[in-house]
Amino acid sequence: MNKFRVLLVVVASILVISLSFMSCGSSKDNSQKTIEDLLEHFSKTFEVGEEYELFYQAAGACDGSDVDLDGETVFILKFDINDAGSKSTLKEVKSTNTLKVGGLTFSAAVNGSFVVCYTSDFSEKEKLLKSFNSF
Repeated sequence: MNKFRVLLVVVASILVISLSFMSCGSSKDNSQKTIEDLLEHFSKTFEVGEEYELFYQAAGACDGSDVDLDGETVFILKFDINDAGSKSTLKEVKSTNTLKVGGLTFSAAVNGSFVVCYTSDFSEKEKLLKSFNSF
């Protein structure tokens, strides 16, 4: 019976550790970072053009910019992850891969407190998402 108890404790410990690692990887807290930090990250992969302030309030974001990456425009939004409305928006974008603003729908991805929006014909979509998700 003693060996069974030890085995049970070992299996339970492995399960708890595995679940801890899985939950850590699913939700990235990059809320202390800025859009400028993200643009610096993008500059490792893309030629980053001029940045323009975006009317981010319409999407419920706390900051936003549009910027050209290799000559194609993307929209970057930063949300307050402690705000209930922002949490709802981030959850919806994550589940639908789209962001709806003012009757328009954009392809979008979520990484922590950030959303990147792009057109459906964005030629470097895979490169964009790989770089964005590694931020």
